[in-house]
Amino acid sequence: MLLLLLLLLLLLLLLLLLLLLLLLLLLLLLLLLLLLLLLLLYYYYYYYYYYYYYYYTTTTTTTTTTTSTTTTSTTTTSTTPPPPPPPPPRLLLLLLLLLPLLLLPPLLLLLLLLLLPLLLLLLLLLLLLLLPLLLLLLLLLLLLLLLLLLLLLLLLLLLLLLLLQLLLLLLLLLLLLLLLPLLLLLLLLLLLHHHHHHHHSQ
Repeated sequence: MLLLLLLLLLLLLLLLLLLLLLLLLLLLLLLLLLLLLLLLLYYYYYYYYYYYYYYYTTTTTTTTTTTSTTTTSTTTTSTTPPPPPPPPPRLLLLLLLLLPLLLLPPLLLLLLLLLLPLLLLLLLLLLLLLLPLLLLLLLLLLLLLLLLLLLLLLLLLLLLLLLLQLLLLLLLLLLLLLLLPLLLLLLLLLLLHHHHHHHHSQ
């Protein structure tokens, strides 16, 4: 019983560790998705918003025409956007993308190392729970084996008795065969004696 309780406690601890590890994996995946989303937003702003929307909406052309009797002047002014922000360094982006991917294999290995003892503990618990049933089955098997042995012994005894009976019958037959000439001889002697006695009496 104490061993069963200890195994249950170990099982609960392993389950808690497994849940924590799964939460870490989930957080890591969320972090990876967040990094990808930020990267996409940045490139959207950098390539689309800045160069397309901001540039074409802030560039204006103003034309001023002055008419007089002698001169006509046209003035054109245009406003250009400030220089674009520098793109993020590719090495930094690569590291940010590779960091969750580099953390995934050790976490998966740790998950596997936690799952193996968990499975072993579950097997031990099942064995402990099924141990009375297994013992009962073993006892039933032993009883069946004993019954089979007893039946075999009875059959052997019957065979021995039959063999003894056959031997006795054979012995009786042999005795009869051996005694038969003696009996015949005795019978002849008796007949001769009776005949001789009858002859003297006449």
